[in-house]
Amino acid sequence: MIAVGRDGEAFLLPDEFNKVIEREKVKVNSEKEALEVIMAYLNCSIVYGEIKILYNASDIPKPCLDEEWCSKHKEECEKEIKRYEELRGIITPPKIYLENETYTLDFFTWANIGGVVEKWRIKVERDGTVNILDRKVIANHIGCYFELA
Repeated sequence: MIAVGRDGEAFLLPDEFNKVIEREKVKVNSEKEALEVIMAYLNCSIVYGEIKILYNASDIPKPCLDEEWCSKHKEECEKEIKRYEELRGIITPPKIYLENETYTLDFFTWANIGGVVEKWRIKVERDGTVNILDRKVIANHIGCYFELA
């Protein structure tokens, strides 16, 4: 994704996200603002589809399983539902810590392309710049997702 400033300068996102944030003189003075910066970062990191921060597993749309398909593939259908249900014990609301003027956020996301669930740890500085400390895929093909061919 490319962002273009009023002066015509172009930025490749998310790689140059921090340059855009610095240029716009963003200030982060609360947990809410730290989450807003993270959501902006996440939204510019996907080219197509939707990504959301999860507060619990029910934030993921239930699997789109066709009744006719499930009647013919009962075992596979049950596995899909079980994988979805197993995330209930894993996904927690975002945790936000403030230490030395820096917010650290631990959270989970779900993207509808590929049904990818990820666990993140990101630092957000008071100036809005972000530093990804950790990012792990914990599940694929979860919920009502689609794939690009």
